[in-house]
Amino acid sequence: MYQKTRDLEKVRKWIEAHQAQPAVIKDTDILKLQFSQSRYAHYNPVDELEPVNWHTFCDYFKQLNMLFLYETNQKSAFYKFILDPQHYQ
Repeated sequence: MYQKTRDLEKVRKWIEAHQAQPAVIKDTDILKLQFSQSRYAHYNPVDELEPVNWHTFCDYFKQLNMLFLYETNQKSAFYKFILDPQHYQ
């Protein structure tokens, strides 16, 4: 099952539970997650990720009006950062 949230505490808990850290694609403000060398490492989208601290991640998330879409099944590391459509109506 998928859920979406803008609650940064829920986002942080999901990220930590999946052994990841916030990141951006280098030279952009596109949010991604960098997974550690674990069972989720194959979810790393590109080699060009630049880790960012939690404060910077939260700033981007809020400024860009993002939602976090994620799989609730703990075995899955599926996620997406999507624009909040309510903000753009």
